[in-house]
Amino acid sequence: MKKKSEKTKYKILFTITGDENNHISELYSEVKREKLPIEFIGSLSREQVFDYYTKSVLLFPSYIETFGLPMLEAKLHKGVILASNCAFSKEILEGYENAWFFDPFDAKELANLIEGIEYFLPENY
Repeated sequence: MKKKSEKTKYKILFTITGDENNHISELYSEVKREKLPIEFIGSLSREQVFDYYTKSVLLFPSYIETFGLPMLEAKLHKGVILASNCAFSKEILEGYENAWFFDPFDAKELANLIEGIEYFLPENY
């Protein structure tokens, strides 16, 4: 894990603005206060989403889905996916070589996966 003062090589993009509700506003404030590498970019067009799938990593930490459509879309676009280690994720991504799984309740495991993802990326990333 990097020390707080070290620069990260990644940025996490949230497709929300940060003011949707009280919970998200609190999250936004914490991100800013802690100077986390997270950017709130708001809604994207379908074309922009598909473009992101081909040139970035989809982080899908949800553990309450019945079907994670973004994972299927990223898979169809040959994207790299970090997904919660849950039955629905495993079903959608079964046999997919560019998917890695993490315990959705273990922040350290996810942080380590994010920090090391550059070693697992395909050559075209």
